[in-house]
Amino acid sequence: MLTKSRKADSGIKLEVNSKLLDSCTNLMEAIRILVKKARLLQAEIVAQGKGTASAKEFYKRNHQWTDGFISAAKAVAAAAKFLLTAADKVVSSNGKLEHMVVAAQEIAASTAQLVVATADAGV
Repeated sequence: MLTKSRKADSGIKLEVNSKLLDSCTNLMEAIRILVKKARLLQAEIVAQGKGTASAKEFYKRNHQWTDGFISAAKAVAAAAKFLLTAADKVVSSNGKLEHMVVAAQEIAASTAQLVVATADAGV
């Protein structure tokens, strides 16, 4: 995206596009770390909570937590994809900044849902 922007844009527009894309890159890296840590936390919760049961039995016994956890992680990923699509459109002058704002708010809401899901493990 930045390569395209560098070829087509200059001055302030190029600077704004560069900053937008840098912000998206940083956010995507943070999301990658969040999902990785959430996966590790999930494994730790399962290990602590299953006792003598298998992981499959733990998930069956705690299906609401598992469903919420997976749903939240999927929502973060979907919002991140929406943000990248919106950023691509903004950089190529076919989109609106408002779409990026909505995507960022969705990422924040989904991240909060993921945090709540990890806290609701009840183990």
